[in-house]
Amino acid sequence: MTKYALFIMWQPFRTQLIASHQFYVEQAGKRLLSQFQNIEEESDKYADEWLEKVGQHFDPERDDPCAFAEKANDEGIEFYQMLTDMQNRTRLSVVAGMFHEWEKQ
Repeated sequence: MTKYALFIMWQPFRTQLIASHQFYVEQAGKRLLSQFQNIEEESDKYADEWLEKVGQHFDPERDDPCAFAEKANDEGIEFYQMLTDMQNRTRLSVVAGMFHEWEKQ
């Protein structure tokens, strides 16, 4: 025997819930997740700035320029990984907030 569960909801309330959800998704994308659109360029810029800052201490007599460039690249990669982790945490926070709102409703 098949059992059906019906969930009847007043249409204006249903419309309001859908509109609220769509607003939440749109604004989260616009205000939070959009900040992570250019993380590759930001990490490259961070690596360049790191190299410029640390390059002031470069001594051609004892330092290897390739080592400085490689370390700057490593710093850029680490920065990219941290931004990617932050992006994932932000996305999960948005989803958790959405779920919390559903539970409240």
